Amino acid sequence: MPVGQTNWRWCHKCQGMYFGGSATQGVCPAGGQHDHTGSGNYDLAHDWAAAPGQSNWKWCNKCQGLHFGGSPGVCPAGGAHSIAGSGDYKLVMNAWETPAQTNWLWCNKCQGLHYGGSPGVCPAGGTHILPAAEIIVWLTPKNLFIMIRGRSWEGRLFCW
Repeated sequence: MPVGQTNWRWCHKCQGMYFGGSATQGVCPAGGQHDHTGSGNYDLAHDWAAAPGQSNWKWCNKCQGLHFGGSPGVCPAGGAHSIAGSGDYKLVMNAWETPAQTNWLWCNKCQGLHYGGSPGVCPAGGTHILPAAEIIVWLTPKNLFIMIRGRSWEGRLFCW
């Protein structure tokens, strides 16, 4: 049975993805709290082992942001991101013909997920930086394909 968590929002100030269902909107690296004006309501796969996608995406209880858990990254609330209380979130990358939104990118400075339509404000300083490799994953009815290309990668978020 699919398990998702709603209330994930895009902050138009920093371009980051954050959890908007907490008592606070979290610390925004662009100043003040995150602001989800104009954002959709994103539903992320949460603690669902059978869900397709890349696991180890975590919620930071200090800034409310979504970041890759393979590294603690830089938190706009100070220090490293804190994953205490976080589940395991999965992001499906580049699966065509799905109800997904393109242009979500991982910043290798802060480890956060941000929308690539604008470089946004990175809590590690300056704007978000894109990694050097593009990972493209797509499914057909009978096959799973993975391709890595030399440039930034783009993730897509599914609505479950």
